[in-house]
Amino acid sequence: MSPSSRGRGGFENNLGNEFLKSYDDDIETAKLTYFKRLKGITYLDHAGTTLYSQRHLDAFYGDLSRNVYGNPHSHCESSQLSGDIIDKTRHRILQQFGVSAQEYHVIFTSGATAALQMVAQTFCFIDHQNNNDMDEGGCFFYLVDNHTSVLGIRQVVNSRGCNGQCVTCEEVESLLTSPGTSRHNRGNSLFAFPAQSNFSGQKYPLSWIDRARTSLSNDLSKCYVLLDAAGIIATSPLDLRHYQPDFVCLSFYKMFGFPTGLGALLVRYGSETVLEKTYFGGGTVQVALAQEPFHVNRRDVSERFEDGTVSFLDIVALWHGFEALKTIAGSMIQISQHTFQLARYVHHSLASLHHSNGVAVATIYCDSDFEDEAVQGAIVTFNLKRPDLSVIGYAQVDQLAQLHCIHLRTGCFCNMGACQGHLQLTSAQVKDNFKHGHICGDNMDVVDGSPTGAVRVSFGYTSTLADANTLLHFINDCFVDHQMAPLSDSPSEKQSRKFHIDNVKASLSLTSQVKFTEQLESTKLTTVQLQSELVTTQPTGTLTSIRLYPIKSCGAFKVTCWRLEPRGLLYDRQWMIVNQSGVCVSQKREPRMCLLQPLVDCERGVMVLTFPGLDDIEVPLTEPTEGSTDVTTCNSRVCGDRVGVCEYGTEVTQWLCDALHQPHLRLVRQSASHVRRSKKSKTGESQCLSLANQAQYLLISESSVRTLTEHINSSQTHDTLNPDELVSRFRANLVVNGFSPLQETEWRRLHIGHHCFTSEGPCVRCQVICVDQSSGIRGKEPLRGLSTFAERKLEFGILLHQDEDSYEGGHYLSVGNIVTIESPFNVTE
Repeated sequence: MSPSSRGRGGFENNLGNEFLKSYDDDIETAKLTYFKRLKGITYLDHAGTTLYSQRHLDAFYGDLSRNVYGNPHSHCESSQLSGDIIDKTRHRILQQFGVSAQEYHVIFTSGATAALQMVAQTFCFIDHQNNNDMDEGGCFFYLVDNHTSVLGIRQVVNSRGCNGQCVTCEEVESLLTSPGTSRHNRGNSLFAFPAQSNFSGQKYPLSWIDRARTSLSNDLSKCYVLLDAAGIIATSPLDLRHYQPDFVCLSFYKMFGFPTGLGALLVRYGSETVLEKTYFGGGTVQVALAQEPFHVNRRDVSERFEDGTVSFLDIVALWHGFEALKTIAGSMIQISQHTFQLARYVHHSLASLHHSNGVAVATIYCDSDFEDEAVQGAIVTFNLKRPDLSVIGYAQVDQLAQLHCIHLRTGCFCNMGACQGHLQLTSAQVKDNFKHGHICGDNMDVVDGSPTGAVRVSFGYTSTLADANTLLHFINDCFVDHQMAPLSDSPSEKQSRKFHIDNVKASLSLTSQVKFTEQLESTKLTTVQLQSELVTTQPTGTLTSIRLYPIKSCGAFKVTCWRLEPRGLLYDRQWMIVNQSGVCVSQKREPRMCLLQPLVDCERGVMVLTFPGLDDIEVPLTEPTEGSTDVTTCNSRVCGDRVGVCEYGTEVTQWLCDALHQPHLRLVRQSASHVRRSKKSKTGESQCLSLANQAQYLLISESSVRTLTEHINSSQTHDTLNPDELVSRFRANLVVNGFSPLQETEWRRLHIGHHCFTSEGPCVRCQVICVDQSSGIRGKEPLRGLSTFAERKLEFGILLHQDEDSYEGGHYLSVGNIVTIESPFNVTE
């Protein structure tokens, strides 16, 4: 029986054996004690960072409160205490990996990337002792499945005139087959690979280390091995006794969650001779002169490479991290067994999930069958599919996961090589996606029907079976089609054609629909024929509501007639509330902001702020002049843009803090002199913006809202949604009526009264639409219903900008204005 037919309780709760079940129970108990902040949260991004425990923090801060730690470069008692804990922690790190201070040096860095950079900038590819030709050096070999920070080494290598060679697993095996493979190389070569892929969780054989030294070395070339261990050390034991790479990079927040700015480079004894350091900082030299180029480096490798003062308080925290991890989770072997079984369980459950028509729900990206802990880590990476085989974009999965308080990772995870391989993306496709605007870390998840990234869930020592089941139930409830439907022979083509035809039918009169259907079934109209059929009608409707949001993310102010300005509606999103760091506060984090109602009184020149239970407070509409009392100018950020703002003083600040029960809130207003322009205009025109996220205006259609409401109400059993209330959740500036459902998604240009607007395309929605604007209570609708509606993208409404030459006939919009569509459908020839 497939999970799609078993319902929420149908997943098999099987962790493999009684020991692992007992371990899972112990972790659940530990979470109640040391991770109380996780209540209601399912955290599945341990490959990004594991979570620090309360025990870790208590021990660290208790240590700091009892002891005085001074700069370790001094000689007083507090400095000696710092030196002692640094030495103890170096020893503890080596003990963690089964080696001693006689086998490896520990160089503290700011993280794994800094460790990789250190190797890149100091590794000597030219063997000065054995190479007579000083211009020839070795080669840099790197596995295609490497983190971006490893790829960056090739830039340094190329700048030195040496060769960089990207290799696949198959090519590695070929290179390592016989000794002396790289007879053409001279000098020192470097082979870099990860112990575990941060994309798929595949574990690579550490036997490559010794084989590389043999096969990639010859009389003229010696090979050194760089192991990226940042991705494996949090959930798997790494024993360096049997296979000893020359360099190992570590990142400790992956293990403990805290501190975040500390990593290390382990250097095998003897291999430090190939690292030639040029720059020297404080504490790394025995002697140095200022007036002439003379200095002598320190002999101890760690001291020689740790420029300046190491982060000694973070090293104190690191010591307590090891102790806390051992106390809570036991040995790394236990952690490895537990996390692997959870990943195996999720992998097998996902693989068994099918839509009612037989199509598999998930495409899982892996190189193993999740049966062997030695070759697979605690990572499951996948994309979800609809019954017609079309891909559900990772951004949509992420949005809905956030709605269910599930924390996961999406994209390519800074590993483009593995991403390309598993998603079968060519380099030409990646470049083309970039030309379309897709960059690393954005939400452009599907281009031309192909995914640009994936969804990754990763387990850590605090993960439990309940976490795994929460994820599986979420996928089962939100993405599995349980309705019986036939499997299409050509799903992608049929779905695309059906959606276009449905939109066309909806826009025509009943007589035209009958005629269109007869023509379609008999002649299969082409796109050009469809266009000629449609341009004969000019759809018209009515502007039924105008709403502005003076304070970003707060309540709406409804008007019947309002003035237009170059930034949009007058006073729309001119103010925002920021926290102590100057970051804009929104309903995503504070849903009760919708209850803060701004009322604009143009006659009196004030904006009145109301909130349930508080006396009203007034803010002047005129921008305060610089130097006014109780007002300061500063900078803040909106959607990555730095914005010049004026900050209001203590009276309104205290009122906001009382209303939202948060400290250090401030009200700021966009400076009239600051010009902010749109960055993602699909028309190529850069528009002047207020503090709105993307565009000057947001428009929705009442008929689309009604259709969506019917869709949501027909698919659930709890209280039904009201269309009028749903209109308020979408927080549009302009609401229109008189058009067919979803017709607005195909508009290019439209006229409202005397004014002309251009569509920037659909608006991608987030969790804010799930906040009831009358109560401030957050639910799961309509975002969940939107995921199964129309094209099943999280889009609703369209973004508009006003044409600059459209002020003919006045600068006002009024409810009742006629809406005329200049280009009814966005059909290209």
